[in-house]
Amino acid sequence: ETSPLARAEWMRFYGLLFGVSEKADRLFHQVNSCYTAYKQQCEKIGPGRSVIMDKIAGTVWYMPGGKSTIGQMLKDAGASYPWADDEQSGSLSLPFKAVLERAGEADVWMLRYDGDKPMKLQQLLAEQEGYSQFEAYQTGEVYGCNVMTSLFYEEAPFRPDRLLSDFIQIMHPGIKPATPLKYYQKLNP
Repeated sequence: ETSPLARAEWMRFYGLLFGVSEKADRLFHQVNSCYTAYKQQCEKIGPGRSVIMDKIAGTVWYMPGGKSTIGQMLKDAGASYPWADDEQSGSLSLPFKAVLERAGEADVWMLRYDGDKPMKLQQLLAEQEGYSQFEAYQTGEVYGCNVMTSLFYEEAPFRPDRLLSDFIQIMHPGIKPATPLKYYQKLNP
């Protein structure tokens, strides 16, 4: 599923399998309602900041395709995403140089990492010296999601409204958040 809500709707199927279909239906309607309200809020606000996602792994930077679930959520959050017009529903395998050329001036950088403690900007630079060329790194607008200490992979497929809330807060820093950031946190120096 490329639509965050279509992906979350699978909870209704699981509800049938486990004999709790009414509970699953109620939860899905809550998620659908929250997600839709957040999306409509962004449509009224207008465009948000530009963003790049994730980081290089080995020699490849896996960037969400424009039609991927994350790509759709960035669109719903009003983000300006350099690969929004891409037709891929999965990840794009890009070399570092291609990301730097196309998104080096992005306002915000959001990445996922796996660590026993919060990542710092200096640790990120130690992984790849070239990161210092990105404007988001230079301005300190880097947000990390520690997938080891958060329930990102376990929750986000079924609660895309919570992830969308994080995206909106980061893309539109002037918005007063209804809830604090759940998955992403700004990296300290």
